Amino acid sequence: MSATPFKMKAGMAVAIIGAIWSFILMSQAWDGSLDSVYVVGLAMFVCVMFFATAGAFTKFCPVKGSTVLVLSVVTAAVVILAMVYEAIPLIEGIILVILAIICIVCGACPGVVS
Repeated sequence: MSATPFKMKAGMAVAIIGAIWSFILMSQAWDGSLDSVYVVGLAMFVCVMFFATAGAFTKFCPVKGSTVLVLSVVTAAVVILAMVYEAIPLIEGIILVILAIICIVCGACPGVVS
């Protein structure tokens, strides 16, 4: 078996950091009212997408290498969507977009695609 490329390990680490950060934002969004449910739901969706991206960067992932890139792009789109609907504050959203872009760059590397 071949060793896992460093770009895959880096992409997985960045995606896990994004997932933990968005989980913290999700817990901060809950204020106990029904009006905060959609904000918590969008933040949870961002968290799940980052965890899915981290899982796609593993060595034994059952998807093709190009799917990792597509999943990273969808994660960035979900973060931007959550920022538009103000589910994630602007500064934290920009940090999450940067993390998603790093996942895109890691996913576009030839070692990851193959």
